[in-house]
Amino acid sequence: MRAGKNSGFTLIEVLVALALFAIIAGISYGGLGSALDMRARIVDDSRKWREVALAFAMIERDVAAAADRVARNRDDLPLPAFTGNAPEMSREATMIEFSRMGDGEAPSRRVGYRLNGNTLELLAYPSIDAAPRDTPAVYALLNGVATMATRFLDAKGNWQARWPAPSSSSIGANDAKKAPLPRAVALTITLLSGEDMTRVFALP
Repeated sequence: MRAGKNSGFTLIEVLVALALFAIIAGISYGGLGSALDMRARIVDDSRKWREVALAFAMIERDVAAAADRVARNRDDLPLPAFTGNAPEMSREATMIEFSRMGDGEAPSRRVGYRLNGNTLELLAYPSIDAAPRDTPAVYALLNGVATMATRFLDAKGNWQARWPAPSSSSIGANDAKKAPLPRAVALTITLLSGEDMTRVFALP
């Protein structure tokens, strides 16, 4: 009786199998890499929009607590209760600065917002009226901001580029007449990634 032929693989069959395995592994690795890159982008986008939402929520909370209360600077000169795009009336070149009523989390104090480089910052002063050596606590709210712009709604329904508006700027040394608060603030920020966002915050 003749012995059967060997049923093992030939060298060519083994090489073909290895080549096919390498091709399949390469395709699988490329797909896994794409999936991981997609996941990283989703995580980064989620973090970015969460930080944007938190920054807007902080601004909304402060603006909603704005107080019609004239402040005093370090030289004991009066400052309007609310200023916007008026660096000569702010303490630290803030784009928005105003007196804020106290709540359960913070006392009544002066707060400001500014763009420092590419970072949106909150400046929190110890109180509404400044002592000679008062300095604010500075908090980074949002990184990656390219530009920041503000507008202010007056009592006639017109948007003003600065506040107090030229027609209502009447703070004198004797504090005889206070500039009114704006009715709303429109804040527009542009991120370094290219997105533009505008939020409108109503004042009390």
